[in-house]
Amino acid sequence: MPLPTAAELTDPNATNAQMKERLGRLAENVLDVGVFNAHAMLKSKTIAVDTSGTDLDDITEPGIWICNKSNLNPELDKNFPIYGSRTSGLLVVYVDSKPNFSLTRQIYITADNFYFRGTFFSGWTDWKELLTSATLNDQLSNVLEQSEQYASEKATTAEKNAIQFADKKINQLFILDFHSEDNFSSVVVDQNNNIVLAIKDNKLVTANADEFLRDFHTEKFKATYVSVDKNFNILNSGNGDSSGLDTTRLQDFAFYPDVLKTGEVYSDFGFLRDQKNWDDDLYKLPVSNFIPNHQAVYAFYDQLVNQNPTRFAMEVIGHDALDNEIRQYTYTPRALISVDDGNSDSAWDAEAIAPPKLVVLTGVHGGTEKEAILQLMIFINEIFNRYTEIEEAALLRQARLIIIPCSTPSAIDRGTRQNHAGVDVNRNARDGFQGAGGTALSQPECALAVDLPNRHPDAACFIDFHNYSTSSMSAWFATHGLGNSLNVLRKVIYELNIMTPARFPFLATKPIRFGRNANGTIARDWQLISGKKGYLIETAIDEGVYPSFELRQHGLTVLRKSLSAIYLSEFEV
Repeated sequence: MPLPTAAELTDPNATNAQMKERLGRLAENVLDVGVFNAHAMLKSKTIAVDTSGTDLDDITEPGIWICNKSNLNPELDKNFPIYGSRTSGLLVVYVDSKPNFSLTRQIYITADNFYFRGTFFSGWTDWKELLTSATLNDQLSNVLEQSEQYASEKATTAEKNAIQFADKKINQLFILDFHSEDNFSSVVVDQNNNIVLAIKDNKLVTANADEFLRDFHTEKFKATYVSVDKNFNILNSGNGDSSGLDTTRLQDFAFYPDVLKTGEVYSDFGFLRDQKNWDDDLYKLPVSNFIPNHQAVYAFYDQLVNQNPTRFAMEVIGHDALDNEIRQYTYTPRALISVDDGNSDSAWDAEAIAPPKLVVLTGVHGGTEKEAILQLMIFINEIFNRYTEIEEAALLRQARLIIIPCSTPSAIDRGTRQNHAGVDVNRNARDGFQGAGGTALSQPECALAVDLPNRHPDAACFIDFHNYSTSSMSAWFATHGLGNSLNVLRKVIYELNIMTPARFPFLATKPIRFGRNANGTIARDWQLISGKKGYLIETAIDEGVYPSFELRQHGLTVLRKSLSAIYLSEFEV
């Protein structure tokens, strides 16, 4: 059979049966290296002919690999779904599933069958048959059943929405009497409080008074009046028996059950709040739009430096083995003053009254944990530009902050957890070292990170901000408990445990992971070697499991509340 074309192998509309037939043609041609080399799509891939036995665990580059020896090393048979000697070839395809997700998949193809396995943490899952006739029928059956259920649910939701919308249209067109000194006799508004018609002194006008009392002439509402400002925000209302604000129709949280529009009011544990403006692309677009490489992160911070030269500064503190810069950015708040009025003890030293200094590191696993890099970028931007509306930004605006946003530049550029040398930088530190990189601190990125306590001896604590890549939890914290660090995290974790199910119900069943820092990690080194308080904070990678916008808002909530709790704890005795 002829080898399938590039278009056939990348056809998004192909059925499972069609793809099975095309993969079968690949398997039949597996021994013919010349065919592969002549094929435009496959020629650009990595191609290797096995000569002494191939261990699939050693294949670390994406591409198509041909293994055609029948006398493979028996010690390597554990890596294959079919044991014993083989007389036919095999084809292995190694795939990195997402740029920001470390899962890899291998597909083993013979002329008779197809097998699949993937990585799970540091190991591999068992081989499974992928497209036998039985499993194919089961897959198709499940897809059809799920499709029918999804279509039914969508139809039911659409019907309910249509009924609710029609109900609002019917009942929420009012004629309102405006009792004000401007002599409005009546105003007609639609269900969105847009003015349809206003009459003043028997003439059509546009209402522009700062405050009105409105009488609702409708049986839909029991309230006799509602006091609103010129933007139709409700100030007060009454029902004849008592006065007060009617909040029964407000939802309890900003994102549930609906994501509210900017300015809409909701109840937050009894406090009325208006929805903030989250229309900035930073809150909505995929992380790949903002972090194609580590230079893009530096460009973002450099722009803040240019806009705030008296508060924000950049310094190159080292380089990796590829000579990429590792930078730190320093935020300096407005200082207090203590003046000597002539008495010897009337003034405090500047350091004694300075706010706590926090050192925040991110990007250690830069290629697969870019969401953490972006969330820290967003929060620093909020500290500069949204501190009047976001409480945590206003609070941290009073802290001394040291930000190292790209701890491992090469990992960001390569889209991997490891640096360019294939080493997990966060397992190369001293305490509990278990061999990553050959010797502890052999990687310049790790050596620089663990030296931060020496560079900043006046810092109150050191924070390593990461992402995790599993949907089994809603956040991840770790510390070794130096000073008050254990209780600081306990406090914020229990607050998040209360808040998360209510505000982010898609995470309602997911617990928070809390432990000690792992062997060989940077945060462990800070604490057990340098004797400094250290914290690990991890939020979720967007793996397509949860709604993206709300998931980023949850990650930002975890980051804001954690940094605020850590900062405030430094004022406690």
